[in-house]
Amino acid sequence: MERKRVFTAINLDDEALGYVDGLVARLARQLPKRVRFMPRENWHITITFLGDQNPGDTRIAAALEEAINFNFSEIRFDQIHYGPEGRRPRMIWLSTSSQTSKSLAQLKSHLEDRLTSEGVVFSREGRGFNGHVTLVRLKDGIRAS
Repeated sequence: MERKRVFTAINLDDEALGYVDGLVARLARQLPKRVRFMPRENWHITITFLGDQNPGDTRIAAALEEAINFNFSEIRFDQIHYGPEGRRPRMIWLSTSSQTSKSLAQLKSHLEDRLTSEGVVFSREGRGFNGHVTLVRLKDGIRAS
């Protein structure tokens, strides 16, 4: 069976998509034409990257079905960032509020515990979780300012 790069994510609802549309329109007026905006269908909040997996793995589906019932507060966005800090900037993203990131971190932990208990092999990130939607990918030599 062919393995593919698999990740879990939360898709944005119509209200959030409209909000992000407005931000992207404003950014498009301010940034060079050569930057690569992420298409609307790629706007999401990644929860867990699972690496190369069999996308039809029933263990992944079982963990996701159980995690879908996890209760968390509504998703709120905070600010636009440019970075990563301390390195050559590669992207512009919209972060979730600290409260949303905290709630989503609990979801991430719960989901990853379920995936582990199902026997799915993946690497957990050792850093804190910060929810975000990638808006722009910057090519080498292009600055956002």
